[in-house]
Amino acid sequence: MGTRISASALDWNETSARLVDLFDWIQPAELHGLLCGSACAGGGLDDRAWLQRIREHAGAQLSDQADSSDLLWFRNRALVNLGDADLRFDLLLPDADAVLPERLDALAAWCSGFLSGFGLAGGRAEALDADGASGLVDLAAIADVDPGASESEADAEESYAELVEYVRVVVLLILQQRVANDQRGAT
Repeated sequence: MGTRISASALDWNETSARLVDLFDWIQPAELHGLLCGSACAGGGLDDRAWLQRIREHAGAQLSDQADSSDLLWFRNRALVNLGDADLRFDLLLPDADAVLPERLDALAAWCSGFLSGFGLAGGRAEALDADGASGLVDLAAIADVDPGASESEADAEESYAELVEYVRVVVLLILQQRVANDQRGAT
């Protein structure tokens, strides 16, 4: 039986420690972004579809059942956070005690994972309004951010916090648009 991620909300340090022991081919931030992008595209997130999406994204071999069960547990915990009715959704990123370049690198990986998940799940920018489509373009730019860019430390911290909040809002906007599109299609 594999290592389990806590039943409480996902915590960066705990999640990364557990996932790194199991998978050295994907960062926890990237995996969380992949899941959120898949959910925002409306792609299936049942067990088989989720594991297939990871294979497509990372080219990883998921032959070990323990690995699969841990990835499914991760998916279940992360979806609870994404579906929070009070919009308390948070990106799975390193805590503030991590150095800024590490946090920026994780944010870039998160955005890259989101875009990959969105595309692999069949998401289309054309199905979004102008704000949603623009948000996807911005996520692509953030995915290419240079963690070593120089800025004063205070300005860099403020910019980082603004970027994280912006990404969070873009994800919620795209998710809301997908839900609205699904409801229009069901009527």
